[in-house]
Amino acid sequence: MSSKKIAKVNLLSLPMSWLMKVRIVLYLFVLMLSAINPNTYTFIGMALSLGILGVSILSNYESYNNCLVVKQLVSADKASRYMQAVIQIGAFAGAMIGGFLLSHFTFFFGGAYHRFD
Repeated sequence: MSSKKIAKVNLLSLPMSWLMKVRIVLYLFVLMLSAINPNTYTFIGMALSLGILGVSILSNYESYNNCLVVKQLVSADKASRYMQAVIQIGAFAGAMIGGFLLSHFTFFFGGAYHRFD
């Protein structure tokens, strides 16, 4: 792929099969980053990769939701409500898991976070 084609890739308009491939590559990248010693650059790389994964997952959900509406398997109103519920549950679960990880693990070799039990 040339650099012009890469610059024109719009993550929100990729077909579902390509979104799945992007997700697999990013998961492998996060797995690779988690295997090396933690430092600021690996943390930033993982944060960016997980952010892109979040956008691609949301785009995948919206594409599939759109397919259901176009095939008239679900009404547009219900599809919108379902999508909103999925986003809110995902945000809550992500915040809960992030809080759990921060409370039980220290980052950057003991960093600034300390548990007071």
